Amino acid sequence: MRSTTRRVALIAGLALTAAVTTALSPRVARQGDAEHRAKLAEIEAKPFALDTLAALTEWVGGDAVTGEQINAGGVIAFAFIDVQNSTSMVMLNTLTRMARVQGEQGLSVFAVHPAESWEEIKRLAEDNRLRIPVALDAEGAFRKAMGADGTPDLYLIDRAGQLRFADIESRALPVAVNMLLREDAAEAVANAALEAASPAVASTEAEPSERPGRTQRPERRTVTEADYRSAEWPAHNTGRLSGKNVQGSPLPVPMGRETWITPRQDLSGRVIVLDFWATWCGPCIRVMPALDQFQKEHPEQLAILGVAGQGEDLGTVRQWLNRNPHSYGQLFDPQQRVYRSLEIRGIPHVAVLSTDGVVRWQGHPGSPEFRKAVEQVLKVDPGLR
Repeated sequence: MRSTTRRVALIAGLALTAAVTTALSPRVARQGDAEHRAKLAEIEAKPFALDTLAALTEWVGGDAVTGEQINAGGVIAFAFIDVQNSTSMVMLNTLTRMARVQGEQGLSVFAVHPAESWEEIKRLAEDNRLRIPVALDAEGAFRKAMGADGTPDLYLIDRAGQLRFADIESRALPVAVNMLLREDAAEAVANAALEAASPAVASTEAEPSERPGRTQRPERRTVTEADYRSAEWPAHNTGRLSGKNVQGSPLPVPMGRETWITPRQDLSGRVIVLDFWATWCGPCIRVMPALDQFQKEHPEQLAILGVAGQGEDLGTVRQWLNRNPHSYGQLFDPQQRVYRSLEIRGIPHVAVLSTDGVVRWQGHPGSPEFRKAVEQVLKVDPGLR
């Protein structure tokens, strides 16, 4: 534990030096009432207690998770499950799929099971039907240490070895995982500190309450996944798209590896418009004045971000922007990670993201439907600042 604390402290110093701020970080909805969340606040955004792993006495389906693995710089998601609970088994399948798809990005997963019905889990492993490690929490000591109160309860450890999110909603898992995967260790420490400083952590039950020792700002309110599900989002673009249709889902590849050309912004609590463009693209240039004006009309709640890197170098883009300044942010992605994941075949192409990281509309920014869609998201998004 001492080495872990020193490691996180060192990373925290680097993070402050780098002036890292949250980027494209949606709110992650937690479960539980105010009393439950207050207890979990004692272990969230702090180094994961490695000694609690000693309570896990048997592993099936894969190798035991160790302290070295937790401090190796990856992201770890784990869930408390029960083979007798159908929702738990669905979550087991979800974790297995996510590990297979996002393992190369640094995601590892495991599950924790109580003594009751453990033999049934062992039979699943013997039949080769488990693809991730599942641990036995024979006395329930690990569950107690984590403050879990049901199944499936979900927890995430970030690249800095911090227990970043405790007992989150199942629907928030993809967004939370993508958020942590796009951070490096220094950003994880800085972002965790920013999150911990804000008492408006999403919850699904009861009224929000103050965390011990913190003053809750009255203008902030609890936002739940139900709020996002019930919002009247704009109709999806059903016309011809010059890319893969991901409307209603998070981005296939998370943002976060891009270079900021303009000063880095805090994007939390803002609707985000990603505009994929290039200096050689005439239609891209022609829609920029309208995007610029749109940003000026909504300076606090909207963040338009140009994403360059389509067939040109950073110097070319930077020189063009110096000659043609405007009010919204600019990123450069020479690897075109998000661009390629969206299978974009023509630019300009925009993706409109609500504050939970879901793409609510995509298409051509010159389309009349684009402005209507963004205005509708600004009108109904429950997570806006």
